[in-house]
Amino acid sequence: MTIARFLVISLLLVFLFAPTTANAAPKPTPTPPPCPANFTFPCRSEVQAMINTALQPIEATLTSIQNTISTIQSSLSQLTTTVNTTKNNQTTDEATITSQETEIAKLQVRVANLEASESSELNPKTVSFASNRAQPFNSDWINVSVGYNTITINLSITGFITNYGVHYTDDPTSATDSTGFTVQGFQQCNSQTTCPPLTLPILGKYYRTGVST
Repeated sequence: MTIARFLVISLLLVFLFAPTTANAAPKPTPTPPPCPANFTFPCRSEVQAMINTALQPIEATLTSIQNTISTIQSSLSQLTTTVNTTKNNQTTDEATITSQETEIAKLQVRVANLEASESSELNPKTVSFASNRAQPFNSDWINVSVGYNTITINLSITGFITNYGVHYTDDPTSATDSTGFTVQGFQQCNSQTTCPPLTLPILGKYYRTGVST
């Protein structure tokens, strides 16, 4: 009885899983007829039911594997897109950095050139405010609007001087002996022939000294 069942099941399995051509259209599975009454061996419907029962867990496992593969493929596709985007961004960033470094190098050259030019053009310069004038007097206006930051005044006289003031203005044509200018500071000379040096920040375009008795 058992050997007969095994032979019948084996023959049916070979029949059910026989290879078909790739292009053949699937044929509908015919519904097996019911088993005859008092049939000694398993009939076709019983064998088919046993096969279906045996294949159910396999089909569930295959479906789970297929879903897992689809998930992995989707994740891999997203990862590939992310990697490509990162590479593109890195290439763009590297190009931007190279361009910025080039601009920085150009600016450094310009700064160096400007510093060299400024150094050559703004060497300390000596000017005379007045000469051979009787005290008291205001000196002539001296234009200092050429990029200097400070002015140092050294005053000497053949006689004696008490003090002097330092005046500045942006419009010497409107300045008089008493108006149109700002007094930036005074230097005490203590009735000496030479006054101590006086250094002041430049606040205007034109400077002069106002010498007392």
